[in-house]
Amino acid sequence: MSTINDVAREAGVSKTTVSFVLTGFRSVSKETEAKVRAAMDKLGYVANHSAQSLSTSKTNTIGVITSNRQGAYFELARGAYINWLSKAATSAGYDMLIVNDPDGTATANVCQSHKADGLIFLDVRRKDSRILYAAKSGIPTVCLGVPDDRMNLDVVDTDFGHAASSMVEKLASEGHNKICLITLPQPILDQELNDTFRFIQSANKTSQRLGLNLSIRTCTTDTEKIESELDDILSMQAGTTAYIIQNESAILVFHHLMEIRHVPIPEQYSVLVSCEKQMSDALYMPFSAWQNDVQLVTETAVKTLINHFKHPKRKPQFKLLQGQYMDRGTIASP
Repeated sequence: MSTINDVAREAGVSKTTVSFVLTGFRSVSKETEAKVRAAMDKLGYVANHSAQSLSTSKTNTIGVITSNRQGAYFELARGAYINWLSKAATSAGYDMLIVNDPDGTATANVCQSHKADGLIFLDVRRKDSRILYAAKSGIPTVCLGVPDDRMNLDVVDTDFGHAASSMVEKLASEGHNKICLITLPQPILDQELNDTFRFIQSANKTSQRLGLNLSIRTCTTDTEKIESELDDILSMQAGTTAYIIQNESAILVFHHLMEIRHVPIPEQYSVLVSCEKQMSDALYMPFSAWQNDVQLVTETAVKTLINHFKHPKRKPQFKLLQGQYMDRGTIASP
C-alpha cells in the first residue's frame, strides 16, 4: 500500500505538506493541494484516519446529523444530500459519520465523546433542540438550513424563499391570478422544517403583494393515497389556472393524472415545480422547475466547515445559494 512518503515524493512536496492537505490544519495553495490530491489518486493512497487521530487528537470525521423520525416521511431528497455530502467529505480527506437524532440526545453524545471534528445538520427546523447541544459544545457546526436562532453557527442552504417568490412572480407575469400550491402533508408541516416554512411563507407574501389568489393544499406522500388526494385537490380548484408543486412524491403522480384525464399542459393548466436538480435530471422531470443544486449546496457546506477548522475565530458564515429555473414548456398564459 502507498504511504504518505510515497505521496510526498510523487507530488514533489514534503511529508508535512501532505499532512496539512489531509488534516486541513494549515492552509496550502490550491496548486499544491491539487498536486497532492492528484498524487493520492495516482497511487491509490487511502489516509489512515485512525493513525492520524492518535497523533493529532482529531478524528478526520464529519458528523452528519439527520432527524428521520419514526413514521415520518423520508424524503427522496435526503438520500441525495447524504450522498453528495459523503462525496464532498471524502474528496476533502474526511470520513463521514451519519447520526439519526430527532431530539438532540445523539448530538450531545457525539459532542461529548469527540466522535467527529465538526457537524453538519440536515432537516433543520425553525426551533431545533439539536443545535443547542452543538452550540454549547463549541464544536464547529454548519446548519444546512436556517433555524430561527442561529446561535452563532454557520448556515448554508438554498434560498427557498427566493425560489417561491420567483415562481409566483413567473406565473403572475403570464397573467395567472388564481394559483394552487400543493405542498407536503400536515404532519410534515407541523415539524416546521425551515425550507418548507420559508417556501410557503414567501409564496404567501408574494401573492398578497401582487394581489393574487393563492390557495395552499397539503397532499400525502403515501403511495396508496396520493393519487386520490390529488384527484380531490383538482376537483376542488375551480377556476385555478396554475399549479405550484412543492412535494416530490406528488410531481410525477400529478403528471400521470393529467395524462389519464387527457388534460393538456400548459393549454389548460400551467405547472411549475420545486425540486432538486439531481432528481430532476435523473427522473426526467416533465414540468418546468425551480431547481436547487444539491451538489453545490453540500460542497459549500463541507468547505465552510473545513474553513472553520482552519480559521476557528472567524465570524459565522451565512450563505443562501440561488436555485436555477429550468423551462420545460409547461407555463403559458391562461
